[in-house]
Amino acid sequence: MNGTCDAITFSSLSLPRLLKDYPTLKKVDLADGEDFTDASNPDNAAIAKGQDAVLAKINEVIDGISADERQSMWDDCMDRQPA
Repeated sequence: MNGTCDAITFSSLSLPRLLKDYPTLKKVDLADGEDFTDASNPDNAAIAKGQDAVLAKINEVIDGISADERQSMWDDCMDRQPA
C-alpha cells in the first residue's frame, strides 16, 4: 500500500484476518517444491536439550488442540494486534 514491497510471507493462520483487514491483498499458492520446502504451520517451543519428558508433554498438549481451536486462538491474537 505504501509502495515499499511487492510481496510478503506470513503464517497461513493469519490469512483470514489479513484478507479481511486488507481486502486488496491477494493470496498466492505456490506449487510444492517452488522454493518453500514446508508449507505447514508447525507450532514450536524452545526447551533445553535432554528435556524429553517436557518435550513429550508439550507435544501432547499441542496435538490436543484442534485446527478450529488453533485458528480461533490465532484470530483472538490478531484481534489484539494494533491496526
